[in-house]
Amino acid sequence: MSLAMSLAIELVSASEEKIAGIENAPIRIAVAASTLLQVANKNKKWATFFGQASYLVPGEYLSVGGFVLADIKKGIEQGYFTATPDLFQVNQLASVVISGVQALGKGDESIIDRTAENMLSILGMSRAEASAIVDKAQAFLR
Repeated sequence: MSLAMSLAIELVSASEEKIAGIENAPIRIAVAASTLLQVANKNKKWATFFGQASYLVPGEYLSVGGFVLADIKKGIEQGYFTATPDLFQVNQLASVVISGVQALGKGDESIIDRTAENMLSILGMSRAEASAIVDKAQAFLR
């Protein structure tokens, strides 16, 4: 297994551990995104890897173990999201995460929260709703 695949699996595992047992789809997405960004922020090599990950790792690993599409569908069922649940949507969310990773350490202390909020906004939540969800997600990130 390549180093890139090993790193991707480790990132996926960290996120999956944090979201285990969370039923609210927007909170799951916010917690998973925040976890990925926190890991990348602590280790600059991870940030470099994840910033390049779309070129090194198959897409199913970037979708964080496949939960993203399932959570989009679940969020629609729960009445939170209005987005179309497809690979295009998953790729848009991955692009937001990669943009967030690339912005880490460049003076914006709120980039992790902003990234999660932007992901939820893409899925159809208002800025106020997305911000409230990210605030609730903090309880799972400790």
